[in-house]
Amino acid sequence: MRIYGYVFNSNSLVDIFGLMADFPTNVDFTGSPDLFPVTGNQKNIVEIVMTGDRDADFTRAYKEAGISKSEMKGKGYTWHHVHDFDSTTGKTTMQLVTTSPHEAKGSASQFAEHLKVEYDTFEAKMKAYEQGWRKEPKKIKCK
Repeated sequence: MRIYGYVFNSNSLVDIFGLMADFPTNVDFTGSPDLFPVTGNQKNIVEIVMTGDRDADFTRAYKEAGISKSEMKGKGYTWHHVHDFDSTTGKTTMQLVTTSPHEAKGSASQFAEHLKVEYDTFEAKMKAYEQGWRKEPKKIKCK
């Protein structure tokens, strides 16, 4: 038995010392200086339909935000999945924030918990496909 450990599967999470009691799972950067400073028609907060894949979610978010993914590379920003996953529509809010304070669980963890799969896996992508939220994912075949 693991006396103390943090793992992805919340059923095996053990926190006997209560150190995670105040760990926020519903972080919202609205109004925060950590949000990417937008110009013109750009947006730093958008709504997307989740895909089961962070990279694909980020691509959708950049498109909705009117920001080029390539121009953001190496600038120290990442997309945050807000903890507002809608299990009926597959939608969530995404916020473009500085990478350093972005250490919280958001809708990616809600997606995983609701659909009983680890996010960023082929299984998560298939679940999103089965819900009609994305195109069918390609399975990589080994030779």
